[in-house]
Amino acid sequence: MLNQAEADFGPSTVLLEHRANVLFHRQDDETVLKIWHQLISDPVSKAALDPFAYRRAGVSAARLKQWGNAERIFLAAADSIAPGSFDLTKFGLKVDAALVVSLGGNQPNAARILVEAVLMLPSEAADEGDTRWDAVQRMTVEVCRIIRKAYWKQDGEESRIRPGDASSPILKAPKVEPGQAARNEMTRAQVLLLATTLGVGPSSITHELETLAGSRYLLVRWFASQARLALSYAGGAEAGFIRALVDFETATADLSIRQESLNPLEPDTGPAPNLTVLPERWFGLLVAGIVCSGPNLTIHLEGWLEESRKELGDDAVLTNAVRLVLEGASRPEEFLEATVQNTANPGTVRCGAAAKLLLNMPVASKTLQLEAFLTSVIVSDVSVARQELFNLHVARRFAGSWHAQAENRFQFSSPRTSVPALLRAVDDVEIGTGTLRNLLQAAANALGQPLGSFMEHVL
Repeated sequence: MLNQAEADFGPSTVLLEHRANVLFHRQDDETVLKIWHQLISDPVSKAALDPFAYRRAGVSAARLKQWGNAERIFLAAADSIAPGSFDLTKFGLKVDAALVVSLGGNQPNAARILVEAVLMLPSEAADEGDTRWDAVQRMTVEVCRIIRKAYWKQDGEESRIRPGDASSPILKAPKVEPGQAARNEMTRAQVLLLATTLGVGPSSITHELETLAGSRYLLVRWFASQARLALSYAGGAEAGFIRALVDFETATADLSIRQESLNPLEPDTGPAPNLTVLPERWFGLLVAGIVCSGPNLTIHLEGWLEESRKELGDDAVLTNAVRLVLEGASRPEEFLEATVQNTANPGTVRCGAAAKLLLNMPVASKTLQLEAFLTSVIVSDVSVARQELFNLHVARRFAGSWHAQAENRFQFSSPRTSVPALLRAVDDVEIGTGTLRNLLQAAANALGQPLGSFMEHVL
């Protein structure tokens, strides 16, 4: 029929689109993309295309595993939609773009696209009974899980979501379920948590997290508290870090005591009364903040001490811990190494001295020993269960010294091969595709220096 129509009336954009649609359903994806390039190369034809023509081409590119091409097409499809119209389709196209970027192996960029989409969610996405918005937000949470699982190389059931599913014109939840407002907030909070752990997203994340931190839903507050802590690490653990740590412990303690009776879709009035808050049990999270402070270590510790006094009191365990860390970091430089090595000193004092000693750029072997010591402390308590919050941010702080160390190649064994491998690991961390484990292992391999058993717990 299409051939006859072309013979009778000549070629046209409409007929080309129809042909592409037929071939799309036959999964003749290479031909679909040839027609697609023909359509977009003509300004007149391109102007007549609707978002679903883009979507077909994006799905075809994804089925051919042309991930970069699929990303460009899905994002172009979203951009082709005028502001204020077809918001659901536009959002779904961005979720599809995030998925193909993830499948292509670039998890930070996938998270960036996803968070940008979530920050533009319209208010109607939280409306009760809207099965289409419900379905696409559930799919967003699943894509978020796919990205997180791929980045941290976690095991788990394979997802059944395919590129194009989020923007499908027939997508909707099978039935109306109550709790859309809660699910909307949880979607936003989980995506923002992913973005802050990977250090991506615009500055407007801060305002959005402040809003979610005051949510009526406990699970949302817990996600938001984690995201705010991760954002603090990314920003160098500046003023407000102790507040973020206390808020995280508050939400975690609240969740712990109410977990058995918790209905995450039911609102509450805030933290449970008489809640016991013990932020000192997360000493590893505190040490991660010490590392992320970098050259501002002493200034930040002094600020943390004042924050902790105001939040918890002068005699609080966390306040005393910060005080001892500051004591270790403030010792004269000639005593720092001895302070770290003396196991009779409190761990808090040793960590402060180790962090300060690292700033003095010791030789490569000593740098690795200090980084290994601090990392072993970070993962030695319950903080290991939440290391996604700080792993990349700590790794980035450590990575800064290895570029300079690599300039003296003769510190390393087999420098011709080990130094380039180390620098690749450093670059991976800096662009957001590496992890703390990758970095420490590359440095250890380059130095021929073993790492301790603590590495079994490091991502």
